[in-house]
Amino acid sequence: MSTNAENSEEHNAKDQRDTQGAETPQEAGHAGQAAEPGQVGQAGAAPEEAHQPEGDSLPEAADAEGSEGASPRRSWSAIPPVAWVTALVLLVLAVAGGYVWGQNTATPTTAQIASHAKAGKATDVPRAKDDGSFDATISGPGREPQNASDVLAVHRRNVSDPMAMGAADAPVVISMFSDYYCPFCLRFNSQVEPQLVKDYVDKGLVRIEWNDVPLHGKDSMAAAKAARAAAAQNKFREYKDALFEKVSTLEKDQKLSKDDYVQLAKDVQVPDVEKFTKDATSDRFEKPIAEAQQYAQSIGISGTPSFFVGTQFVSGAQPAEQFAAVIQQELAKTANGEVQVPEVK
Repeated sequence: MSTNAENSEEHNAKDQRDTQGAETPQEAGHAGQAAEPGQVGQAGAAPEEAHQPEGDSLPEAADAEGSEGASPRRSWSAIPPVAWVTALVLLVLAVAGGYVWGQNTATPTTAQIASHAKAGKATDVPRAKDDGSFDATISGPGREPQNASDVLAVHRRNVSDPMAMGAADAPVVISMFSDYYCPFCLRFNSQVEPQLVKDYVDKGLVRIEWNDVPLHGKDSMAAAKAARAAAAQNKFREYKDALFEKVSTLEKDQKLSKDDYVQLAKDVQVPDVEKFTKDATSDRFEKPIAEAQQYAQSIGISGTPSFFVGTQFVSGAQPAEQFAAVIQQELAKTANGEVQVPEVK
């Protein structure tokens, strides 16, 4: 496994502060290199210490306007004591060594056991608020961890989450940490996610939950705000896909404008474009987006894309078959009773 900086997309915090997101998707995209099958992170290393193939690295936490410099251990507002932040860091440490753990070890026996996993039934999601809108301010984990190895606490399973897709009680949840200006996140979105949706999400076996990590400063913040504005009208998935595609067409040093975001809303038929424009350009979503990034850093996430797949941590835009192998292992855990799927009301 290569550890060369030009192949790993690992940038230090100083470089990020100096550029303030000036790096274009095209420049970053050429810096990465596909990970070889079977690559596994160093045992016991936190995600920021393990090599993270095919991803962008995280600067210090951004404030509400996407600037950098806040403490990377500043607690997410809904996290009560510092002790529980520490517990989450420990649980990341507990699984970081397996960031592509088991990707090529799904055996026929595993597949047979996984085939008995029960599909989720809570498919009437996301659920709207009384006024018909959707809560696009959601961020953070599902609950406080019970102990340092309680990785499942990361998954929200919130039936009101408009930035998730799949049954809320699906046996396996993928919590994704991503950025719209990250070229490797684009690769996952265009090449990997559609296959996972077809094979698992549409069958009620997997749920995918989005977590904002605005890596490229104000431009990433603006994109995240626009996507949440679409999510407030239950158009997150459509807008997310269109947004990634639009960013992929940008030339060097080119960024999306307000008009671009509004046009995308029209393209994906967001019901109320006027409301979308107001939400996307106001400060309504700045706090939850900043909290989402602070939360990511509080649990040791240092790059995008990063994923918790059930109880396992996967780093980078790995091929669909590697995600599938990990999913099979996690499905087998629910089928044999090793992992209990919580009830969702």
